[in-house]
Order: sequence, then C-alpha cells, then structure tokens
Amino acid sequence: MTDPRLFNDARDEIVARARATNVECEFPERRDGTQDLLLKIPNGKRKKDLLISRLKAEQLATVNFNSWVALGDYNALWDKSSKMVEVEIRGQSTSVFITMRQLTRVPGVQKVAPDINQPTIFDSLDDSDDVDTWTSTEKPEGWRLSLGGSKVDIEISPSTVNILLFKPHLEFSSRTLGRIPSIKLFGVEFTTHDEALRATEKIVNSILFDLDLCTGLAFSMTKQRPRRGFREDRDPVQPVHPSRVYAEEALSLYAFGRSANGMPIQQFLAFYQTLEYFFSTYWEKGQAEYLRSQLSDPRFRTDDNDKLTRIIRRIKGDGNRGVGEREQLERVIEGCISDEDLREFISSDSNREVVLGDRKLLLGVDPVALQDKNRTVISQAAKRIYQIRCRIVHGKQDGGGDNAPPLLPSSDEEGLLWHDIDLVQLLAQKALIASSSGDAWWLPRGS
Repeated sequence: MTDPRLFNDARDEIVARARATNVECEFPERRDGTQDLLLKIPNGKRKKDLLISRLKAEQLATVNFNSWVALGDYNALWDKSSKMVEVEIRGQSTSVFITMRQLTRVPGVQKVAPDINQPTIFDSLDDSDDVDTWTSTEKPEGWRLSLGGSKVDIEISPSTVNILLFKPHLEFSSRTLGRIPSIKLFGVEFTTHDEALRATEKIVNSILFDLDLCTGLAFSMTKQRPRRGFREDRDPVQPVHPSRVYAEEALSLYAFGRSANGMPIQQFLAFYQTLEYFFSTYWEKGQAEYLRSQLSDPRFRTDDNDKLTRIIRRIKGDGNRGVGEREQLERVIEGCISDEDLREFISSDSNREVVLGDRKLLLGVDPVALQDKNRTVISQAAKRIYQIRCRIVHGKQDGGGDNAPPLLPSSDEEGLLWHDIDLVQLLAQKALIASSSGDAWWLPRGS
C-alpha cells in the first residue's frame, strides 16, 4: 500500500474524522505487507489502542468516537459528548449466555426492544476481515435494569456497540453481540480522566456489591490485560510416559495458580504457596546436612557435652522461630535452581529483565538487578517475591518497605505482576520437580 491513509473503505472516513479532532492514528504493517488502522484513544497519560478492521470501521462511523476517553485498563469508556460512562461487567461464569440469563431473572428487570444500533450481518466478508465477526443475524432479546438516581441515572443492560468496539478484535465474536452486560451511568460530568476513573470505580463497585447482597450474583468490572506466560514463548516438546510422583498438596496449589486466568494476585499467591509448602522440607534438609557435617568431623567426640549442646541449640533454634520466612524461601529456591539458570531465565526476555529490574514500578519492592555483583540472583529474587507476597497479604512488618500499601485486586500495580508471576511459576515448577520421587506406582506401559 503506497499511501497508508488510503484503504478504499470505511477506514478512510475514520482516519479523516480522527485527524480532524486530534485522535492519533497509526498504521502497523502486517507480514503480508498490508497495513492496519490503529486508533489511539485518550486514556489519561496513556493511550488505548483500538485495532480497526473494515467491518468495525463501518460501525465506528455511526458513533461519536471522537469524544471517547478510555478509563484505565477497564473495558470502559467515558463519552464526554453524551455525558455517559459505560463499563463492561462479567460474572463468575465464562458463558455469556449463562451470565445474561442470570441477570434477566433479577427482580425489576424490564424487557425492551433490542438496541437498533446493534450490528447484525454484513454481506461482503473477505480474508482480510476478522474471522467470526459481525456474522450473526439474530438479535438477542432486549432488557434493562434501571436503578434510577437523583443526579446520575444508572442502568444495567446489554452493552452498546461502543463497548463492543473496545474489545480486542479476536474477542469480538458474533456469539457475544448483545449478550455482554454493562453498567451505564447517564448524566455524569468530570473534569479530568483520573477523576472519571476514580468516581467510576467507586460507583460501579458499590453497585456490584449491592447486586451481590440483593441477588447473590457476583460481578466485577472487566479488565483488559495481557494474557501471557513464559511457556507460551517456548517450543513444545512431546510428553513422555510419566516417571515421577509430585507432592499432591503442592501440586494442587500449583494447578490452582494455572487455572486462575485473569487473576494475577491469586496466581502469584498460589505459586508462592507452592514454594511455601516446601519450607519445612528444605529446612530439614539443611539441618540434616549440618548434622552430617558435624558428625563426619574426625574431631567430633560423643562425650563432648558442650559440642552436643551447641548442635542441639543450632537445630532447635534454626526452625521457623529462628529463621525468617524470606530466608526459608531463599533456601527452597537455592535447592531447586542454580543462580546461573535463574539469571538465564530472566535475561532470556528483554521485557522481563527490564520489568524485574525496575525499582520504581512496584512501591516498596526491590528489583532483581542482574548486574549486581555483590548479591546472588537467587537472593534478590527471594527478597522481591517475599516483598510482593507481603504487600498482597499485608501481614508482615518487614515486607514491602517504605510503608507500602496493600497490593489490591484491580489496582494498576496488579497489572504489572505478569513477569513476577512468570518468575514464581518457574520456581514453583522447579520445586515440584526437585522434590518429586521416582516411585512408579501407576500401571506399567504394557506390552
């Protein structure tokens, strides 16, 4: 494409409107040499990237996107021209059909005509458009739960096309059209993005808590976060017949961490607790090595009561009461991975190395500086992991220095934990492997 501004479809109109109102546009190039349209919606000091396909552009042309302001990492927008905030919400079920059925049965819900602006079908699909997008001819039944209000009208109902356009293009499926719920605040006026974000969080979270109290339905504000893990960047290998047995309790904690998609704090804690499970194992292992070294000393005498007393005091005093939790964590890490291998894991991803080495991203959390020659990588990693753990549970005086506040779900800092989750997940895997046994209790391979 010689002119990145020329698409010969509805995207040209979007580009013209965006530039007329100072909404930034970018034109990332695909592998085949063609270009996409990326709108950068204002989001405080940041921008929210919207990838616009041809079919999305046709819908975007029908709305006033020029007045949109994105609200943090939420799938939410503040439409300044219409004085409305809309926030996508999600329930505990992964099925949008179950979620909508639950909401439509809430007392006070009114049935209304479907949104006439809801997209239905387009005739001219081609290979350049999103697969499974805009292909449904069925409109789900309309409904609305109005909560009224003296100054701000509040409504829970199916999302408008505005919110649908905010979703990543791979999630923008015909199966979800008109079936994703959202909370709408009408008649709101804010001065700044940060004011709008804080007020929206307070109002919407209060609404959702009241909904839980009244109906028993648990909902939360939907966030868009990167779904990543270090395994996704590695080449898979063929599984083999199992030959190891892993600690059952620790394995269940690890499995919970792997299943807690979209919940960074829960993932981090589950992997941390996997490591914590082995604290006593590695303490006992260290004590056994100490005792073995003392008894192997040719100068050791069984009638030396003073020496025996010192050994006993060392073993008794070096338990949980004598050794801090961070030191026990460090022992576990030392027992399952080498300093060189941990360094290689961190440096193998440039983003991971930058994030883990930045002392300003997470308040009160020390970095892992690979260039530090005075401390091992293991020692730094153990301290960082423990400080994050303490900020999450907020139960240790010596964790999360500088009077750091608790690390809460849905906070901006929670969205920065992905590389730390990668790190603690790796260590949990290594601890499970290192503590596994070769007892082949399962059935043999067979003939």
